[in-house]
Amino acid sequence: MHLFITQRAWNDLSGDEGRRRDFGTDGKEYFTQDDYEPDVLVEDALKDLSEELANMPCKQKSALDKAMEISPDYVRSLNFQLKFLRAEKFDARLAAVRMALYFEEKLALFGEEKLARDILLSDLNEDDMECLKSGYLQVLSDLDFGNRKVIFHYKALSDCYKERENLLRSFWYVTNALSASEDVQKLGVVNVFTTSAAS
Repeated sequence: MHLFITQRAWNDLSGDEGRRRDFGTDGKEYFTQDDYEPDVLVEDALKDLSEELANMPCKQKSALDKAMEISPDYVRSLNFQLKFLRAEKFDARLAAVRMALYFEEKLALFGEEKLARDILLSDLNEDDMECLKSGYLQVLSDLDFGNRKVIFHYKALSDCYKERENLLRSFWYVTNALSASEDVQKLGVVNVFTTSAAS
């Protein structure tokens, strides 16, 4: 068990998973299906996730249930549910908890009207946009050694908001836009924090 945890930590640090890829004839990169996501794993995990959500106490998933009422197709979308399963290494119980918390936070930040759809740049208000434009959060154009996206957090600019929700909504928009990428879902991202400008 200790060896498994150590290996997984090393894979996270080194980006080794990003090098287990095949290339298609169209030049695009594809994960080796057998290595990463065998069909049976995906099918079983989706079924288990559905059961976990059904068995979750109502008080823990009120926002998720509200989203289901508004747009069941959005919540049940294969691509959407896979984001949560991949984030939790296909542990359906943890993915269900993550999904419930996701909708609770989304409801608090954006309201019921935007709960059951993707958040768009146009959903950010003027103060959210000022926060975003400050540069406190940047997605670098180059990938790291493991082919992962790099998010740069400039802490010295993170007081750019009038209200804390401005920071949270702008962060939500960026990270959720990134999470639409299958590569990001499978590889994760690298976060780099700095507290002051380089001298």
